[in-house]
Amino acid sequence: MKSGVKAIAWVAVGAVVAALTAGGLVLWNSSTPAPVRIGILGEMTGRSTDIGIAMRNGVLIAIDEYKTKGLLKGAEVEVLVRDAGDTRESAEQAARELAAARPLVVVGPVSTVTVEAAFPPLDAAGIVVMAPVASALHLSGRDDQLFRGNWTTSENGSNYARHYFDAGIQTVSVVINLNNRAFTDSWFTEFRSAYEALGGKVLAHEYFDSADSSLEGVLQKLLAPKPAALVLIANASDAGRLAQQTRKLNADVPLIASAWAATTHLIQQGGKAVEGLRIVQNVFRDDTSVAYQSFIATYHERFNREPEYISILSYDMAAAALQAHMRRTDGMGLKQALLTHGPFDGLQQKIRFNATGDNGRAAYFMVVRDGRFVRE
Repeated sequence: MKSGVKAIAWVAVGAVVAALTAGGLVLWNSSTPAPVRIGILGEMTGRSTDIGIAMRNGVLIAIDEYKTKGLLKGAEVEVLVRDAGDTRESAEQAARELAAARPLVVVGPVSTVTVEAAFPPLDAAGIVVMAPVASALHLSGRDDQLFRGNWTTSENGSNYARHYFDAGIQTVSVVINLNNRAFTDSWFTEFRSAYEALGGKVLAHEYFDSADSSLEGVLQKLLAPKPAALVLIANASDAGRLAQQTRKLNADVPLIASAWAATTHLIQQGGKAVEGLRIVQNVFRDDTSVAYQSFIATYHERFNREPEYISILSYDMAAAALQAHMRRTDGMGLKQALLTHGPFDGLQQKIRFNATGDNGRAAYFMVVRDGRFVRE
């Protein structure tokens, strides 16, 4: 998708407060709280549409819930949805459009490469950006307008290395997506460092392009040294394809996928080839809590599908922003409220931002069994 990114939707949540428009200015009744304007910026076209749409859906449910429960003190909510596409150019253009609209906060984008492209114009405008899953290490520890809802690649890579090395997997080959190298290189570097420190060996690593129709040549190189497992650093669609083509070459090598692939699209795309695939997730899909089960039911009723991990993290980030907004005192910006008025209630855990706006997640070790993600 090229520059000329167009708005995917303008969603008005609840009845919009009556306004008078004169000379381009909207004059609100002084007795009515000013509307809360929220931007959603997600990859809703391109290679990662599953996570972009799932992110948008999670945010919309959070907004509706807070509105319905009267938690916004009568304020109306206006939602601006923009498509980041899957290129740096489209993400930057969409971010500039949102920056011009001056929302209180923007939730998204999803992938590290689109966050990198979209963040500068929003940061320059002083707009808080809530990135639900972006985890590249270089995005953490920064004093800016970026708040992250996920672990870093250092934390995630260490979790993978320790767990699977302890499970007896002492050699691996790694296949790496080159379309989102800001994330995949960071993940591979952190995983390799932790894995080799434990005594594991990375026998081979190769890059692939999502546009490649055949990955057989890459996989043959990776399987040649006979690794104990093949690690897939790829999105759900590509991981499913990699699994299918791997099984044509080797029916038995264990498969491990990065958390980037942890959507139901992986199972839909990979079919039987992903049975037994192991993955670490940042949500617990079998949670029986009232809040989580209510979210699941609402999501299914509204969108006729199961939520993805990104839906849950996006809900949490939107909820944290709304809670911080309602807790802030006169003159306090949203950034300061997020840093000082937490922790905030998420669906499965408290959201606690450190001094640089970073939040960690619990890790759940999962396996695909009978077409479902289940705990090991």
